[in-house]
Amino acid sequence: MNRRFVERSQVWCGMSLQTARRNASLCGTALLPAALLPAALLSVALLSVALCNASVARADDAAQARYHDDLARGHYADGRFELAIREFFLEQRIAPNPRIVFNIALCFEELGRVDDAFVFFSDYLASDDADAERRQLATAALARVSPRVAQVYVTSEPPGAPIYVDRAELGSFGTTPRTIALPPGAHSVWVEPVGFSRAGTQLTARVGARVEATLRATRVVAPLVVEGPANGRAEVKDADARVVASGALPLRVELPPSSYEVRVDCRGFETWTGLARVRERTTTQVTATPVALPMVTGELTVTSNVPGAIIEVDGRPAGFAPSVLDGLRPGPHRLRVRQEGLVEWSGPVEVRADQRTWLTVTLEEPAQRERSPWTYVVGGLGAASTVTAVVLAVLASSAHSDFEAQRGNAPADALDARDRGLSLATAADVLGITGLVSLGASVLLWFLTEHEVSRPSRASASTPDDDEGAQ
Repeated sequence: MNRRFVERSQVWCGMSLQTARRNASLCGTALLPAALLPAALLSVALLSVALCNASVARADDAAQARYHDDLARGHYADGRFELAIREFFLEQRIAPNPRIVFNIALCFEELGRVDDAFVFFSDYLASDDADAERRQLATAALARVSPRVAQVYVTSEPPGAPIYVDRAELGSFGTTPRTIALPPGAHSVWVEPVGFSRAGTQLTARVGARVEATLRATRVVAPLVVEGPANGRAEVKDADARVVASGALPLRVELPPSSYEVRVDCRGFETWTGLARVRERTTTQVTATPVALPMVTGELTVTSNVPGAIIEVDGRPAGFAPSVLDGLRPGPHRLRVRQEGLVEWSGPVEVRADQRTWLTVTLEEPAQRERSPWTYVVGGLGAASTVTAVVLAVLASSAHSDFEAQRGNAPADALDARDRGLSLATAADVLGITGLVSLGASVLLWFLTEHEVSRPSRASASTPDDDEGAQ
């Protein structure tokens, strides 16, 4: 093995000195000075022998790329352009670089394969290589080979579709939009975008001419049906976690053939997820079977100032006060508490999960008729005045009788009786008139001040966390 290595190294060294000038036309790894070329090639030879002898060791990518680059430049210098292309392709796979694409294009031009040269010069000019001199050379080369090439400019809707010509097993000619070079004559050109149907055309390529082909692919979709609980909602995501469809169940959508994640959310159930594989010309059906969550409820204790009052919750009888109502769903409820002969109470009550709410209801009497207190004050004054007037009238009458009896026997006593009788009569008249007026006024007040008085029933609610009042 060592003897072969020495002989092979001598051949590499002698070849490198003779072909250094020709290698200067290639771009890529910078050429070494002539005095250092034998040593460089000797290093490459040593590296190749080491790769053969040490099966467990693997050189780094840069070393492999340098090895194939040196081989390619050597073949190019000796005019073995097909071998040079092979080595450049190997180097491009290891360390992709636009300069290698330029070198491949040069090799194809040397071989007279102008179609391939056109493609690789075009690819190089589409790269981001900033070397002005190399881009100038590529532009000139492209202008040089273009008149000898049958060009086809392929665009598609949607763009970015792989281009195939005549035989799919040969691989694609890149992606749209792109100008490709084809042998003169009839060709079948088509594109196959992912998620779209195949779109193609027949065309004739002519040397020196540029044919344009615009291919419009139809999106391929298939129905996906998601079923589950009636109040559920589905969300469909693609492989990139993008939401492509959503809506209430049952959900029916048209999607490109692919794999999708289906998520179903439903109140009272755990979130359900599953996979759906949508296939062309087939209806894919997914049935979500989420697991029901344990029911969360709250309690409501209702008391009333009237035992036995009827309690209704959301329009349905629930018991008699006082009562503990359990198993109520959390949230607002409408309560009604009533008792015959009393004003009923109704209103909203908030029931909280895993908590007890206390509701205290006070039912009031129905509306009653009432009058102004002055009605009774004036009426009482009138009655008292009338009674007093009657008493005074009786006393006045008694004094008059005394006057008549003593007028002949005791003139002095008779005069006293007469004066007393006149005073009592006058007072009786005044009080009598006052009583009558007061009684009349009280009768008027009785009718004029009559009104109804009502007090609504009320309730107050409280929880362990806070106290709330409701009217």
